[in-house]
Amino acid sequence: MGYVRTAGMSTAARRRRRRAALVLTALVALLIAVAVYALAYYQGWLPGTEGEDTDQVTATAPAPTLAPSEVTVNVYNASGAKGIAGRTSEALRS
Repeated sequence: MGYVRTAGMSTAARRRRRRAALVLTALVALLIAVAVYALAYYQGWLPGTEGEDTDQVTATAPAPTLAPSEVTVNVYNASGAKGIAGRTSEALRS
């Protein structure tokens, strides 16, 4: 005696349906486990996720200031309109 939905199904069809149900259940369980782990990680519930090294010092060198005469800029026109690169180049020179 089987379920109403599977009473007329062949053995292979019942196995296929059972396998699909087990795979989907396993995927949902895995998704829930990953979500719980991510929540625990971001809430700091796991050991070693407190971030003990919060007093880090980073040294950055200031960028050198350049005079406009020390900078070379090439302007290229990749569009079909003529004169855009020339106008842009003139605007950058002034």
